[in-house]
Amino acid sequence: LRKMRKLKQTGSCAAFTNQFIEILAELDWTEQTKVQEYYDRLKENIKTTLCNRKGRYFTNNFDDYSKLCIEIDNELHTLSLDNTARNLPSTNSSSAPRRFMYPTSSSSATPFSQTTATTSSTNNQVVPMEVDTVKFKILTEAEKIARKEERKRLGLCLYCGQGQHMAANCPNKKPRA
Repeated sequence: LRKMRKLKQTGSCAAFTNQFIEILAELDWTEQTKVQEYYDRLKENIKTTLCNRKGRYFTNNFDDYSKLCIEIDNELHTLSLDNTARNLPSTNSSSAPRRFMYPTSSSSATPFSQTTATTSSTNNQVVPMEVDTVKFKILTEAEKIARKEERKRLGLCLYCGQGQHMAANCPNKKPRA
């Protein structure tokens, strides 16, 4: 029951429904209770669309209810993608190179340098993230030592290179498990 109380839809309705059904396996609820609890944990936009179409509780059959909610979520997602695609620049400007910021050695005056990279997508559709366009330079031991000395000389954090704190209390460090 504790897992169910924590459950809320944050991603797709299909993924949420799968999680909901997994938890339901441990509970003995009536169909009406399943529908009510499911509704309470949905995203607001799905609740609104559902109420406008069929009413909040149009059925007591959980399977029918969850299938309709998944359909609504898929429709809303498709609509969102269509709207995003319409707001992209025209085809002429999308073929122009896009600017990305690439990390470089922190011993330079500016922490990032601007480099122009062209994306492989030239159509007017949603562009997936192109992970292979980001490149990080692997530092040699000599470069690591030089960077550390430069940060010490400037009074910067040895972990992240920013000011006003030291490595021991760096806010950018990930907590240890």
